[in-house]
Amino acid sequence: MVALVARYQVTADLGTQEGAVCQSEKSPPSSPPTVAHLWLQLPVANRQRLLWLLTQLLVGQMKLTEEESHELQD
Repeated sequence: MVALVARYQVTADLGTQEGAVCQSEKSPPSSPPTVAHLWLQLPVANRQRLLWLLTQLLVGQMKLTEEESHELQD
């Protein structure tokens, strides 16, 4: 472990001295999971519950919007 840290330190020092980019032996970090990927990881029961909750929220918003438009017409 110490040898690995020393190796990276030497590489980093050389890179800054020569203007080179330090190359890591690790692969680049993976991109964060997408919303679709996270959605698919949820259990089916949780997905169904979330869909139901979002539907109820949307219905409530639509009712409010409809009431507001009727008030504006009056």
